[in-house]
Amino acid sequence: MRVTVIPSDKTIGVDGRFLEFDFTAAPGTAGPGIHAIQWHGGHGEMEFADKAEPNRILTAADYEAIVMPYALAWQAEAARLDSPPPPPAPEEIKAARIAEIRAELDNIDRRSVRPMRAIIRAPGTDEDRSVLAGLQARAEALREELAGLEEAE
Repeated sequence: MRVTVIPSDKTIGVDGRFLEFDFTAAPGTAGPGIHAIQWHGGHGEMEFADKAEPNRILTAADYEAIVMPYALAWQAEAARLDSPPPPPAPEEIKAARIAEIRAELDNIDRRSVRPMRAIIRAPGTDEDRSVLAGLQARAEALREELAGLEEAE
């Protein structure tokens, strides 16, 4: 497993998948002095921001204390991100449907203007009357559904 930790960027990468999130530094690795921790194939390095200080070589003995806490934090964050979102609550579904109905009623009002004008100004065509009747029927059905939803509140 390849693990890369860049504490200043709040980034942990495992096997090429990098996640940016808040995590707690492993003991002995906190503070601004550490630039990165690299781990691969049973060994690694702790790189310091101050280039005057040489990198610290990490061995298998360091894995549990220094690298594993980051790998576990990454696993928890990856699991959280990969899990499906919870289903919406019933009140969220209801609110979304109410918003859809209101938007559709607004759209019906806009679409009704042209055939209504044609009927008012002149005899209008059968198509105008048919379109308007269809829009009115749909609007009535939506208003009934909306009333039912609002009564349940």
